[in-house]
Amino acid sequence: QLPLLLPREDDANTDDDDDDIEEQADSDEELVFLLGAANDLFQHAAQFLLRRSNRNPSVPFVIFNLDQYDDITSERLFRFQVDEIHDIVDALCIPNILPLDNGSKFRSIEGVCLLLRRLVFTCQLVELMPMFGRSEIRPIARPTENQRQEYNGHHRLHAMKFQAVTTLDGIVVHLLGPYHGAQHDTAMYRISRLQATHLERVKDVAGNNMCLFGDQGYENSPVLLVNFPGKDHELTEWQRAFNMAVRVPL
Repeated sequence: QLPLLLPREDDANTDDDDDDIEEQADSDEELVFLLGAANDLFQHAAQFLLRRSNRNPSVPFVIFNLDQYDDITSERLFRFQVDEIHDIVDALCIPNILPLDNGSKFRSIEGVCLLLRRLVFTCQLVELMPMFGRSEIRPIARPTENQRQEYNGHHRLHAMKFQAVTTLDGIVVHLLGPYHGAQHDTAMYRISRLQATHLERVKDVAGNNMCLFGDQGYENSPVLLVNFPGKDHELTEWQRAFNMAVRVPL
């Protein structure tokens, strides 16, 4: 009869220690995995919140300097050579520093170049930010009183609002404001009585009323056309056709 082999007491303890070590290793690996997953989650959440809270494009740190352009580039961008733009400023007797009502200041050369660039090519203000280093909107400091009137929830800042109508060549033909930052675009449109003025005065050679194009802060009216919001697959065929018909750079 073969003897019954039983593990010695020290062998049994060794096996238990090995099991404890393996369990501890597994636990450590799980902890590392969970910490890594939590870190990834926090990073994704932070990026999402950052994108959500900063919908406005950041203003680049740029100081406009006309002299950095050669005459060929200046003529392409502004339709005038560098010396010719300086001559325009001198001929119009424009002060070197132009203060604005909101406290900001800019140099005469910068202001003239900004105007010339807008007249050369129809573009959005946001497209001019890399060249001039200025914001497309007019933020103001947080007021100490009645700050909610100036808070614009869409852009998430305190600002003044203006209503402007420009022709396709960039000329401003109507300007109204300033209004409180919380004022809705449609409310400004109604206050301005722009529709009545437009119906009365803005007609083509055949006497038909001409239309304005507005962003989605406005509402469609007899003389104001606004694109339907949403992606193409979310719109009806008629809405897609309408958006294509009134698609202009805003």
